[in-house]
Amino acid sequence: KQNKKTVVIKSCFEGFDVQKILADDSMLKPLGSTAPMKPVLQSAVVVDQSMRELREIMERLSPYADRLLGPISDMLLVYRKSCSQLYKHILGVTDDNLLRTVSGMWAQDGDIRRLLKSFPAWTHMQQQTQTAHQKSKKEVQEDLETVQTHHRQECEMLTRNIGDRVLAKSAVILSLADLRAIAHLQESLEWLVGRIDALLSTLIASSSTVIKKGCIEVPGDLLRSVEQLKDELHNLAETCLIMLHLEIRCHCYFFLLPATKQSTYVHDSDSMEVDEHVRYFNNDLKSTKETMEEALSQSKFKYLFDGLGHLIASILISSTNFLGAINDYGIKRMCNNIYNLQQNLTNITMTRELDLARARQYFELLFLNPEELLTVIVEQGPQFTELQYGHVLRLASQRLPKAERDKLPRQIDRLREILQDLI
Repeated sequence: KQNKKTVVIKSCFEGFDVQKILADDSMLKPLGSTAPMKPVLQSAVVVDQSMRELREIMERLSPYADRLLGPISDMLLVYRKSCSQLYKHILGVTDDNLLRTVSGMWAQDGDIRRLLKSFPAWTHMQQQTQTAHQKSKKEVQEDLETVQTHHRQECEMLTRNIGDRVLAKSAVILSLADLRAIAHLQESLEWLVGRIDALLSTLIASSSTVIKKGCIEVPGDLLRSVEQLKDELHNLAETCLIMLHLEIRCHCYFFLLPATKQSTYVHDSDSMEVDEHVRYFNNDLKSTKETMEEALSQSKFKYLFDGLGHLIASILISSTNFLGAINDYGIKRMCNNIYNLQQNLTNITMTRELDLARARQYFELLFLNPEELLTVIVEQGPQFTELQYGHVLRLASQRLPKAERDKLPRQIDRLREILQDLI
């Protein structure tokens, strides 16, 4: 009898298609104000219902509370294993039993997790509070500068791990159904963790409170077992969210690196057509936005897309390192690509995405010849790094006669001297 409930619950989790089924209104209505705000898995609601039923029995049969808490622990253990298997099934594993997706591997990396969780965006998302309106303009400006610094740190970390390699299709998740399933799993786990917390709170309170039919005495080791399983479920919920955050960033590399490494930017006509890779990426962003907006709470949705403009701009600016040549028509084509990306991302984040405007300004420098570029830097001050200006000088000099191209080493030296004097 003790394991009967666990057997019933386990049958609900067997089969990955069954595990992805969402709870319907008939299951959620009895929860009242404790019902989740976003869709959750049917299995999570079944676990919660079972915990509540066992809790009620524990109150009626308090002398046997320890025997009833055991099945709760067993059930949570089964569910934790089931959810872990579902997560791995969606992401896919290699022959060595390693996650095949880049985002999945990164989400398990301790250094990457610690870095992402140290940023204000993670804390704000967790707290789900809006405090900006309570701060002075000076404090808001300081916060913006801090956020920009963290966006840069995240971008540098991701680029360091990706390098200049083009990601294989098998290394990313392009299926919206799979991304949706991860989002539903995340919301389900987070909601269930809250329900387990509530259960533990009542058990701890009741263990020292006399009720009508006696006192619930729960062994500490069983409480610790449930607490540990709750923490493991919470950790998996965090992993799902971090993985989604990283997956969207992997899509940036997957679509945009080929746009610069495998496309030509020497054109013979003034076409305003967007590059194929950029068009695919824009469609991917739109579809992912619609999917995540439906599946996740607003604070988590915001967390997934905040800072994406900085990463996209960084990838595009760095791409000048791969460009062999570019002419005026190619510059216009790239600027149009960036403008379309900015418009699309602005519609998603509802911000101006100034990082992409800055990327467009960077490519517009390619219209200048080397001497004009150096003059602009002196007059306006440095807006980009020495390396970034160096790529512009190289591409600009390639468009000049050979005699003028030979001046590039001296122009690089002048660039370095100018930046040293201005900084």
